[in-house]
Amino acid sequence: MATVTYLQLYVQHCRVEALVNDIVVQRQNEKDIVTFSRPVHPYLIDGENILALNVRPASGDAFDPTARVHLRIANFEEGDNLALDGGDLLSEIIFDMGQLQNCPTKLFFSQNSRFFLSSSEVWAWQKAGILTLNDHTVASLNQFVSVIHRDFQEKNPKNIIAASLLFMQDQAICYPIGGVDMLRNNLTSFVSGQNDDRERLLIPLDIKNMGYRIAAGGRLIECIGIDGLPLIRTETSDIDIPDNDDNYMEFPMHVGFLDNQFQRLR
Repeated sequence: MATVTYLQLYVQHCRVEALVNDIVVQRQNEKDIVTFSRPVHPYLIDGENILALNVRPASGDAFDPTARVHLRIANFEEGDNLALDGGDLLSEIIFDMGQLQNCPTKLFFSQNSRFFLSSSEVWAWQKAGILTLNDHTVASLNQFVSVIHRDFQEKNPKNIIAASLLFMQDQAICYPIGGVDMLRNNLTSFVSGQNDDRERLLIPLDIKNMGYRIAAGGRLIECIGIDGLPLIRTETSDIDIPDNDDNYMEFPMHVGFLDNQFQRLR
């Protein structure tokens, strides 16, 4: 049977970023409790990997006394029950208020954990050039994002498909059912709104809201606003937990510079 590596997350009463190799894999903001599991093959490299957890209060200036997070990386056999105490554990980070005993109103907790993995794949994002957020890079990113934003508004998938091709090829290696053709068709349907009855009014791009964030040691740039949400997204009535808004739509992008152009690599 195939072995699948999962990132698993338990979040209680706090705001969380889970990162693998300096790439945000999952964000959650929970005033209640949630558990989450997802395969993370495209974020893992051969050799040493870094698992990271950033935790902030769900709201306000202090942590809820019951705040807790359990982040783990584990291998499961295909078809196994994805229990939070199951699988072959590779790495984990646990946060609760015990870490903040000397400063219970601390606004931020961060911790890294290293683990090793054998893999023969080299992902497209690993081949991208290392970037710094200087004026030239930001201007080029603004232009790239503007084209993606325009094409979403016009429901034209052509440029978005081209910019996402290497990302889809990596995804197809990890999850081969359907392959690149299925991923391309899914993205085409998403951009064109073929299977979406919602009203999709993208927020306008505002240069003052561009909050680009270095990821993967400079090989990727996460395209987010200063509010922490993707630049390509609709309006939302719940900025803290936008998925609570049934009409919310977003298109997350980690962009890298490869083959002399910016591309969506995650």
